Amino acid sequence: MPGGEAAGYVQATLREDGRAAIAYVLGSKYWDRGIGREAVAAMLELLHEQHGVREFTAVLKRANGRSRLLLEHLGFSPAASAAADEDLMQLVLY
Repeated sequence: MPGGEAAGYVQATLREDGRAAIAYVLGSKYWDRGIGREAVAAMLELLHEQHGVREFTAVLKRANGRSRLLLEHLGFSPAASAAADEDLMQLVLY
C-alpha cells in the first residue's frame, strides 16, 4: 500500500498430500477494493503452480458474508460445517 502500510496478509498450511488450508486477514479500511480477492487468488496460483496443490480449504465464521463472497468468487463451495458457527469451504482443481 502507499507508504508501505500492510493491508493484511495471506497464509497457507501445506500438506504432503497436495492439499492446503488457507487463511487471510484484511484491514477493514481496505474492504471492497478487490485487494483481498487479488491477494488470495495470487496465493492459490502460486501454491498450485509451484507446489502442485490441487485442493484448498478455508474455515470462516458463518456470519462473515464478505469472506464467503470472496471465496465464492474464487470458485470455493461449501464443504461442511466446521463448528456451530463456522463453515468449511473447498476448492478442488483438476
